[in-house]
Amino acid sequence: MGFWLSWKTHINTRTQFHLLRNEKKLSKELQEAINNIKVLEGMLPMCSVCKKVRDENGEWHDVADYIRNHTDAVCSHGICPECGRKLYPEIYSQPVQ
Repeated sequence: MGFWLSWKTHINTRTQFHLLRNEKKLSKELQEAINNIKVLEGMLPMCSVCKKVRDENGEWHDVADYIRNHTDAVCSHGICPECGRKLYPEIYSQPVQ
């Protein structure tokens, strides 16, 4: 009976050790994930004409600058075909070769 109780205590202690070690690992991974999260939430006040964004201090900023300063995203600029045809008709009216 003594051997069985000793063995049972050993197994319980070992199980608790593994559970605690796993909990610490998961806690560390969760903290790393939380540290890497940077999210825009809620309403984003934006000018309907120039598309600048108003910050919490009432100042207006270029949308790309605002996104760069408030998230980990990086904006990449290009030109869509519709705007290309409006702004550069001599280039965008030619068929693609």
